[in-house]
Amino acid sequence: PEEIAYAAGVLPVRIVPGSEPQDLSNLYIMSFFCPYCRNCLGEGLKGSYEYVDGISLGHTCVQIDQTYESWRMYLPHTFDYYLPIPGSFDESGKLKPFLAAELGDFKVAIGEWVGRVISDADLGRAIDVYNRHRQLLHKLYDLRRSDPPLVSGTTAFEIVLSSMFVDKAEHNMWLAELLENLTKSGKRPRKGPRLMIIGGENHDPELLSLIEEQGANIVIDDLCMGSRYFWNEVLLPSPSTGEGWGEGVQVETLLNAIAARYLEKPGCPVKDISNISGRPRHSHLMKLARDWGVQGVFIVYQKFCHPQELDLPSLNKLFQENGLPTCVLELDTTLSKGQIRTRTQAFLEILE
Repeated sequence: PEEIAYAAGVLPVRIVPGSEPQDLSNLYIMSFFCPYCRNCLGEGLKGSYEYVDGISLGHTCVQIDQTYESWRMYLPHTFDYYLPIPGSFDESGKLKPFLAAELGDFKVAIGEWVGRVISDADLGRAIDVYNRHRQLLHKLYDLRRSDPPLVSGTTAFEIVLSSMFVDKAEHNMWLAELLENLTKSGKRPRKGPRLMIIGGENHDPELLSLIEEQGANIVIDDLCMGSRYFWNEVLLPSPSTGEGWGEGVQVETLLNAIAARYLEKPGCPVKDISNISGRPRHSHLMKLARDWGVQGVFIVYQKFCHPQELDLPSLNKLFQENGLPTCVLELDTTLSKGQIRTRTQAFLEILE
């Protein structure tokens, strides 16, 4: 949860892999781990993140857990923290107080690291900044509902990705200005088949660019570094009387609200296998497809990512039952550009 680090005056930065093959990580983690995990560690070993002072992980899968442990053991840093995020949705309502307590421990630990006490007002202001950012990104995604969209899927993805490396308040100013200019501009991508791209960890805008170069429009996504990153806000019971609506609320309430946000955000297959009855993921995906006028779906996943692989049969069935053709792409360290172009061209011919 970035709000807690931000409230302490820390700049949260997401660790992302490189796009070139490397063998540095083979000495530290298994070669059959997904390329995303191996290359995140590889970038650290190469020195790409020398500016990072601390490392923290919210539990997701065993492979990224090992990446964190290797980073913690072998790369220089002054702070590390493992946050045990629950591995499922909060159907019973019992997980929120557990996670809120864990967030309280994280808040204390990061405050001790930077040498300051994180006040309720600090945390409230951080929530304000991050919620504002999520609202602006929703407006950006809404510009892609029109046909043709006002902004390409590649550009939208680059904007979301860029926000993970800069101060959110600064990014909010840039994004607000950009949205104003985009709505006034008459320029827009050319009209083409409307596609949705869904999957797990993809950090490379070139994937979307390769698809859109063939004449398609990626109008919506369900990606860890796309819509799932910002889709829902931290909601408090009632507005406060402070300058920001997060101010004047006790820390227990703030931590509970942050915990609820992270437990209720749109799930990925690591926490939400779609073929289990009662899960909300299928209904969320179909709502995205309807609201953005989707005509076809790209499903992408990292090689050796077992939760994503297990998710494929139910996703293919879901979209086929709803009249939406699918195209599945397995991702490795480097993008197979020729293969992606060929598969995209064939898929667009099917749609036509």
